[in-house]
Amino acid sequence: MLRGIVVGFLGGGALGVLLASVFSLISPLPSRVELQTNGAESTSAPVAATEGGLATPSQADQPLDASKTAVAPTATEDEDATPAADQASAPRPTTADVANVDGAPVIDDSVQVEVSALEPVLPNPQANAIAAPESGENAIVVNLRPVARPQVVATETATLTAPTVSETPSAPTTINVPIETTRAPEVPNDLGISTETTASEGVQTSLLQPVTDLDEAFPQLQSTRLPTVGARQVAADVSGISDASPLVQFATPYERINSRPILSVVLMDEGRSDLDLGILREFPFPLSIAINPNASNAVERAGQFRAAGLEVLAILDLPEGAKPEDVEVNLATGLTMLPEAVAILEGGAIGLQETREVSDQVIAFVKSTGHGLIMQPKGLNTAQKMAERDGVPSVTVFRDFDGNGQTEVVMRRFLDQAAFKARQQDGVLMMGRLRQETLAALAVWTLADRASTVALAPASALLRNQGDG
Repeated sequence: MLRGIVVGFLGGGALGVLLASVFSLISPLPSRVELQTNGAESTSAPVAATEGGLATPSQADQPLDASKTAVAPTATEDEDATPAADQASAPRPTTADVANVDGAPVIDDSVQVEVSALEPVLPNPQANAIAAPESGENAIVVNLRPVARPQVVATETATLTAPTVSETPSAPTTINVPIETTRAPEVPNDLGISTETTASEGVQTSLLQPVTDLDEAFPQLQSTRLPTVGARQVAADVSGISDASPLVQFATPYERINSRPILSVVLMDEGRSDLDLGILREFPFPLSIAINPNASNAVERAGQFRAAGLEVLAILDLPEGAKPEDVEVNLATGLTMLPEAVAILEGGAIGLQETREVSDQVIAFVKSTGHGLIMQPKGLNTAQKMAERDGVPSVTVFRDFDGNGQTEVVMRRFLDQAAFKARQQDGVLMMGRLRQETLAALAVWTLADRASTVALAPASALLRNQGDG
């Protein structure tokens, strides 16, 4: 619709322009207008009356004669008629009507103008120049002589004489200042440090000299009254682990030859019979195998691993809702199935940290049997810290590196992180499964540079090291 309106406006405009051009072509031209010149001749008479030049200034200032005053014309019969002056055009000027202006000016001698001498006009405001004072009786004389300062006369004079300096230098004069040395009374303190000070006989000490050598070292005393931030508080003596304890008696022989942090790997047995146990005998570093005592072939598998020179651990869990009095029965039953287990590994089901009372009972039982304790990470690892405080060799699993089907590349990356963490806390334990791909990832990782920064050892060595620390 809008397009139709626009097209209609444009078409109508074009048609209107075309019709206007055709009409202008066929219409006749207007007639020629002739100018009237009769009025100019009739109005030339008054101008001629002014011939004779301009009047002098004196004549122009005289009053007008009443007889020569122009009289207004009387009205004719036809008052509505248009005057002739309004109908006629303006008169055309002629050269005869203009007076002789180019001639010499007319000078009237009757008017005299007195012109005084020109004087310079000072700019306003302008101060007069300072005139010099006249000499006379009232003249002011200014004397610019300097005023003499008053002289101070000293009533008494003192004569100062310079000291006489001999040509030969004399020995320096020694001034002995006696310094009394007093012995401070001995004040007993809790640290056992004596505050008694002694002075050598016949030797004077000065306050301007250090009492002792700055490089002298003093023994560092440690107070046991206040807790030390960052230090592990171990109440019991865990360094004296009995040789008859399972942690020492059934452990894989290991001798630590350097101060590198320990990294231990615990692999949980899944009961697979297709795994060649000969690979474990020739593995680059000693492994620890964890067995579930509730498995049907647990005793047989434990004997095979012990024959291959590996140490075993017992995977133990408590039933849901277990009470503290149920702890000893369940743990004792599991250890009976695996009598050569060096430590207890907390299972991933219910675990051993369900309540505080259960954890306390577990720690008391493990301490009585002489086993080690490996806990799963949970919160702030309170149960493991309590076990360490009570003197139980214990450690927390750092990471499960193959529990979610990780590839070998990811496993090696987790092992690199464990080696870095081991240098920070002097020991880390990693947990995995006894699988072919896990053993391959461990074998390849031992050839990497990161593996050379730690000491690969069995779990019993890490537990004993944590107990000794």
